[in-house]
Amino acid sequence: MGVKGLLSLIQKCPGACELVSIEEIANDHKQRSGCHPVLAVDGSNFIPWFYAYRKDCLECIYGGQWIQFKEALESFVLTFKNKGIRLVFIFDGTICEEKLTEWAKRRMDKYEEIASIFNDISQNRQEKVRSNKHVSPALKLLAKFALKKLGIEVYQTDKQVDADNYIADYANKNEEVFAILSNDSDFIILDTKPVLSTNDLQIGQLETFKYDKYCFAERSLELSPNQLPLFACLMGNDYVSFENLKRFHQRLVKGERPFNVAKVKNLCKLITRKKWTGDFKNKRELSSISCEVFGNENESDLIKSGLESYIVDNVAIPLKFCMKMRPDFEKAVHDRHFNCSNVCIYNLLCKKEYGSSEVLENGSKRPSALVYREIRQRCYGLLFNCFVEPNDEKSIVIEERCWYKKNQNEDNNLKEPEKISPLPLRDASEIIRVEDLWFNCTERRRFEFFWNILQIPMQCDLLMTLVEDQLALSCILNYLIGGRKSDPLLEPLDVAVFVAQAAWKPSSNDIKQLENPQVLASAVNLSTLFINGIEPVLMALETCGFPSPYKYALPWQFFDGKLFHFLYNEAKRHPRVRVLCNNQEEIIERFYQLLPVVTNGTRYDPSRFEWSKILKDFDLE
Repeated sequence: MGVKGLLSLIQKCPGACELVSIEEIANDHKQRSGCHPVLAVDGSNFIPWFYAYRKDCLECIYGGQWIQFKEALESFVLTFKNKGIRLVFIFDGTICEEKLTEWAKRRMDKYEEIASIFNDISQNRQEKVRSNKHVSPALKLLAKFALKKLGIEVYQTDKQVDADNYIADYANKNEEVFAILSNDSDFIILDTKPVLSTNDLQIGQLETFKYDKYCFAERSLELSPNQLPLFACLMGNDYVSFENLKRFHQRLVKGERPFNVAKVKNLCKLITRKKWTGDFKNKRELSSISCEVFGNENESDLIKSGLESYIVDNVAIPLKFCMKMRPDFEKAVHDRHFNCSNVCIYNLLCKKEYGSSEVLENGSKRPSALVYREIRQRCYGLLFNCFVEPNDEKSIVIEERCWYKKNQNEDNNLKEPEKISPLPLRDASEIIRVEDLWFNCTERRRFEFFWNILQIPMQCDLLMTLVEDQLALSCILNYLIGGRKSDPLLEPLDVAVFVAQAAWKPSSNDIKQLENPQVLASAVNLSTLFINGIEPVLMALETCGFPSPYKYALPWQFFDGKLFHFLYNEAKRHPRVRVLCNNQEEIIERFYQLLPVVTNGTRYDPSRFEWSKILKDFDLE
């Protein structure tokens, strides 16, 4: 997450921020080391930039232009491959306990941003709405699978350490790595390989800025590079918060202007005058720092934690399972997590935690975090082998931190997790340990459990026969129509639009050439509700040992947010099958084939619902 303002400081330092050719420094590294050059990419930092901030970026408001994103990512990977540079992506895989408070605070701070976006929609400020940069949390999750499909090495953290430290440690231990691509200022503080700026990356030319921490420390701050961690802590970071340092900073500045310039200058003078080294093992120094900064010695542990967070050679071991499991199962879960084949269940089994970030919802509908909670609860039951006996259900509690609006005026407090218990499957006779489900059951048996976790009205035999581009689409829509005890969460016309956009099979160029559709709050809420259904489907698949490959749940096969918005607008004006299907017979045929599948067993099933009242030219025959 980094130190606020640090990047702007280093960019102003002559010699510390240099425009470089990535190809040239990669080749220099190859000649010196004799190794094939590897660029370590901070995935959690890079992917949002790649989607929303680079040249030719994609609109965020529509909920995901997945086809264009996947194609652009493929082009990016090919550019480096053609220059003989291997990419290794590393993502956050678990939230570090020490940063949980800061993580929750940042999620909550997004509330005002999302409220502002929906206010702009209500005021019909279309250009401003389309230019917003709020990236869907699903993006990082699904990008991992896109990269894997492109043959890229992709990892996610499996230890109780921050991802920045993990990436820095990986770079230091692998001679092939010549640099780290990130826009996180923490890499300037950490003792690791050179840092290349993501924000300034010119993909076509393979040029960007390289940061020189030694030049920055010595020339700009007049400090030793070893004192940078202390400088970062006293400037404010994820461990020593800006709020805690506010009074200290005001005393430092003493009314000088501009404030930030005076703060940096006087802080560096103080560190030098006091001869503080930033040695976290020096208790006397930590006490001195705490007294100077906070007026007492009580916060020396806080300073120590902040300094320790910059240790790169971390000997932390992978997280441990919180209950006894078969060794082969534990190894399989860990390896799948580390290699980004599993994305949901590792933290559950090790920490009994689940978290989700802020999404584009205005609170007018039931929040997607709650809509899909029952699916998660049935996964919890199966994972912890407690989905039958009531007493066992109560013995397991999962801490969920899900951002959502409780009502129009109040958002959920992430600082205090919700205590969530498992739910049983609908057939209480199906008692099985999750290890046996993975290793001792047929694919059909695993599929039946997957179907039971979803508890959708669709027939299980039909679900098992669905092809690659229909499985997740059908599961999500079937669940939203009839998989819950309440009334359908989708109107019939909403379902028709979801089906039509899936039937289009558009190319990236088709989407690009679509005129920008009008942004409607209802369409934004619907696309968010739909795309947030992919994670619970993946979680259910993972829980059941993947009876169907994860590639069946990837959205570029069945959903594009821009196309959905375009057709949603068309449907409101002209509710006809031919209009939704671009008057193309091939699309119309796929529409009529797909609609009975996604509505199977629900009240919208064409065998029991009069679709001709919704779509004027509807004719399934």
